[in-house]
Amino acid sequence: MEILTREKCNQCHGNCIISNPAWVCFDAVEHAGDYFSAAREYFGVEEDDELPPEEIPCPACDGSGYIQSWLRLGEVMLAAKEDY
Repeated sequence: MEILTREKCNQCHGNCIISNPAWVCFDAVEHAGDYFSAAREYFGVEEDDELPPEEIPCPACDGSGYIQSWLRLGEVMLAAKEDY
């Protein structure tokens, strides 16, 4: 027999979103001049187009904030017994 467990996501800490890795890379480099002009150039975005989002849905939990997994009931009972 198995039970479904639900734990807060370790990657987004339950916030459902993370910083876009592309922006993390951009912010790690020093930029001269206007920040948004530098971002448009870095991302190859024209003046009228939108920049990529600074935050994206967490890929670890698919944006739910939680990780679900099936555990065998015997393993859960054994772990509970060890906690006491």
